[in-house]
Amino acid sequence: MKNNHFLRLANTLLLLLIGCTSAKYTAPMVTVMPASSFSRTIDKSFDSTWSAAIQYIGTSPFNIDNFEKASGLLTLSFTSTNPAELISGGYWELKGHKNFSGDYVDYLAQTADALLQGTINVIVVQLEPNKTKVSVKASHNFTATIPDEGTYTWSFDSGGSDTRLVSNGLSSTRDTITIMPTYKAEKVVLNAITKME
Repeated sequence: MKNNHFLRLANTLLLLLIGCTSAKYTAPMVTVMPASSFSRTIDKSFDSTWSAAIQYIGTSPFNIDNFEKASGLLTLSFTSTNPAELISGGYWELKGHKNFSGDYVDYLAQTADALLQGTINVIVVQLEPNKTKVSVKASHNFTATIPDEGTYTWSFDSGGSDTRLVSNGLSSTRDTITIMPTYKAEKVVLNAITKME
């Protein structure tokens, strides 16, 4: 008898907590970025540009996975401990027994063992003896394990995004969550290589 009373009381409290909780999601503004956004032509020789790329990457947080000077290809990898610098999931606000206000990626980083891993391809092409084109393209793989829900993975390249239907933690309600790059990784690499002397 006491057990039944306790269970009814616990269920009532749970319903009150859920009833007092609200969530609001606003997806990020997805803009299609042309490939030209991630490339730049500079007035330097191929050798000078290639040396600048190797020099920068050697002191950067990126790891060199592969490089072939003959083809002008550098493949880098990265893992981010602060994924919201490199990707955005839009605005997420949660009020009630848990409170949060900010980027959805930050929310997952704090509550769902989120991990961002990625690769960056840097392509250096000689156009003329003293004119070289540098192109940078990143691939992102963002994984989050949401308690009592499961593991979700968003995968996308520079200029793209990915969308998943995810539980928002309120009864059976789900939100369509879009995650996309902030383009910081691409810009940092491109700027560093093309501005080095």
